[in-house]
Amino acid sequence: MTPLVAAILTLPVLQTLGFMTTLVLPLAAPVMIEELDLDPAFVGLYSGLLFLPAFFSAMSCGGFIRRFGGLRVGQFSLIVPGLCLILSASGSIALIMLSAPILGAAYALCTPTSTHILARFSPPRLAPLIFSIKQTGVPLGGILAGVAVPFLVLRDGWESAFLVMGGLCVAYTFALQPFRAGFDSDRDPAHRQSMAGFQTMFRRVLRDRRLRLLAITVFAFVGVQTSFATYFVLYLVDRVGVSLQDAGLVFSLSQGVAIFARILWGWLGSGLVSARLLLALLGLFMSGGAVALTLFSAAWPLAGIAAVGVVIATTAMGWHGLVLGEVSRMAPPEEVGGMAGGVLSFGSLSAMAYPALFGVVLGVTGSYSLGFYIAAVPALVAGLFLLSPGGAARVGEEPA
Repeated sequence: MTPLVAAILTLPVLQTLGFMTTLVLPLAAPVMIEELDLDPAFVGLYSGLLFLPAFFSAMSCGGFIRRFGGLRVGQFSLIVPGLCLILSASGSIALIMLSAPILGAAYALCTPTSTHILARFSPPRLAPLIFSIKQTGVPLGGILAGVAVPFLVLRDGWESAFLVMGGLCVAYTFALQPFRAGFDSDRDPAHRQSMAGFQTMFRRVLRDRRLRLLAITVFAFVGVQTSFATYFVLYLVDRVGVSLQDAGLVFSLSQGVAIFARILWGWLGSGLVSARLLLALLGLFMSGGAVALTLFSAAWPLAGIAAVGVVIATTAMGWHGLVLGEVSRMAPPEEVGGMAGGVLSFGSLSAMAYPALFGVVLGVTGSYSLGFYIAAVPALVAGLFLLSPGGAARVGEEPA
């Protein structure tokens, strides 16, 4: 088996289980809120804490990848969230909230490390397609969580969902070990990590106009993605009157379609259509989908609700391969993982800010619609700017 084939087969599973860890609580929330007597805004607070340290984790991961290797850091990004889920099954609110930032900091390493590994073996021209295939693990994680978590919650209680999903992460961490020698052959054990690496990458992203625009785009798009992932199921159950099982199935369906959409966007972005145009269109459609969520009512058919969910999932969860392809094209081989982390760290800021702000808005006003509007506007602005001559001059251009 060639290294490229091995990476394509193993890394999407890493992404699947990693992303799944961030969805267990939001999907179990309707039952947890009732049993533990919590306010719905608790979900937003949890998600905010989840990604609080992720910005720093992703921004500074380059040194750790160079020293320990991409796969070793990837294993860390999976086993720590798995253990956090297992501990959270205790039902202690303090422990659940304490585990959230630890889980988020570790999960933030998942995409940069897998990107570093795959960039070593991928032909540059096919990078958007191959990275998109890798990133199909994210919607696969949504499918796994959307089907399994409600099933486990309704059958054995919400605690079982945390235990089973956490156990899967721990098991796969050890299953990856045979690939370490090949994937981490480029590591430098003598490399030293310091805060200077964080500062250097932060300045680099802000000063390079191409990286800066990508980072801003990521921030806006992740806002829609995390608002949808965090509140969609709760919104359907709490306000639209959909059962938890049906809401989970709709969420899973949207993730399933997103798998094919990611591959399609990656294929189109591998020379057929510019990354700038694709990212712009995705921004416009995800913004429209977020607004459409606010129109839901008990009179809506489940098929209509699912159609809106599909639009959001295929756009707000389908852009990652395009961005990673652009980053891999700009970065020296040894810096791909670190630079990907630098750009994606702005997504971690967004993933922290949007659900927390959504939770505050929900707690104060009781309105889900206002939260979805807040997510829609920046994505719309990003999409329009990417269509403008100024945006066209910054994304998709050749490196200086």
